[in-house]
Amino acid sequence: MPIHLLMLGSSADRFWSACYLRSRRAGVVLARAPRAPHTARAASVALGRPSPQRGHTLVTESCENTSHMFTCPSAGCNESLIEEAARRISRRVCRLDGIVFDVQILAEPKGTASSTHFAGMGEQTRSWLAAAQRPGPSRGMSCSQAATAPADAVPLLLADFRTFHIRTLPGALASHGIGTQLVPEMRQRLCAHYTLLGRLLENPHDGATSAPLPRQPPTPRRPAAVAIINYGGEWAGATFVRLTESMLRSCGANPARTVLLHYNLGSILPDELRQEQSAPKEYAERLWSPMLRWFEENGFVGPRADGGASPPRLRQSYWNWYIETTATEVAADAAARKHVQAYAVCNHSTKPLRTRLEASLRRPADASYLLLGGRPSQQRGLAMLELSRRGLLQPGTARWSGGRFPFCVDVAKRRAACNALQPPASVAVAEALCAQLPKVLDVDPGVCTRFGGPHDHNPA
Repeated sequence: MPIHLLMLGSSADRFWSACYLRSRRAGVVLARAPRAPHTARAASVALGRPSPQRGHTLVTESCENTSHMFTCPSAGCNESLIEEAARRISRRVCRLDGIVFDVQILAEPKGTASSTHFAGMGEQTRSWLAAAQRPGPSRGMSCSQAATAPADAVPLLLADFRTFHIRTLPGALASHGIGTQLVPEMRQRLCAHYTLLGRLLENPHDGATSAPLPRQPPTPRRPAAVAIINYGGEWAGATFVRLTESMLRSCGANPARTVLLHYNLGSILPDELRQEQSAPKEYAERLWSPMLRWFEENGFVGPRADGGASPPRLRQSYWNWYIETTATEVAADAAARKHVQAYAVCNHSTKPLRTRLEASLRRPADASYLLLGGRPSQQRGLAMLELSRRGLLQPGTARWSGGRFPFCVDVAKRRAACNALQPPASVAVAEALCAQLPKVLDVDPGVCTRFGGPHDHNPA
């Protein structure tokens, strides 16, 4: 029985992979960014075939009302906002293996409860750029601030990417601290932001002009620009990838020269085996062979995985902001270092943890799906309440983890959480769930560590 993988939080149970970035820095993402997937495969929603159990859909990418979907209007954008976005660009000249990059970093559209603005470099981009400069198997990039770059430098455009850039729902803005009444204003800033990105892709030296110049074809002395939009703190399914491509195209940004960074391997890896070029295949096989073998065994590559849909042009590559953050924390956290040593997470000679993980993939699953609960925020608690009410957290149905939610320690919040569901849940359901929390999935239940507080637990 294949096991499904669900995540209620991008930080959940993520420590075992903390060493990925230590051995794959800098040029990997730059030079080896894979192309986009050919199909909207099931693996991009859950790593397993859809489960008919109880007739419930565990994870879906809902078809939102089109009024909430952001695209650039055909009439164009506010030119003064485009000029404002252009003034906020920061610049670096970076070098890697003899290649010079003209790195242009677009300011992230952000906001407060009462206003919106272009804030500067986003945290995901900042983390990626810092990681690219650290040495790995080969030396990292070397970067310096500069007002101009050599004429033959490769233009590299960097920008943060958020869910509300596609679905401009009031709640999506509110989750970033932006006032729900600011949806129209934020849509104007997003229009300016991505129109500027499109202009820079066509003319990286003159793209901010109000009347864009004709596209200048790349030459050896004037390479084509590439954009990297960093969604590394989130998980992108196949539907989201296609929505992103549509948005970029509406704003004049060429999807074929844009790379979406995210960490859903189910949307990225299978198509690497179907690429015509040999380099992407070799890259995928070398770095992700255990995952690819599992994909093959479960039908996510090959004829069963190809639904015949035309592939999106938007390119994709793997980046996980949380793994990078965890890897950085390890250096300053004695408990984390002890965990790394005890389980040889980074030991490339014996690989005991990898061996156990590969063995677990070959064993018949003891549950229909695996759910990683993540940080115990209120909204995740509501999802867990609904799953519990439907009987989907029972042994044999699910293996799951979760922290202690706020409503578990506050009676008023517990009643409010139950009433937030439709129809309202009984308080007894919440009490039964809370009695099981915190619930930790670990290679050794006797080891208790604390990484940014995803689980509040003790050795008992």
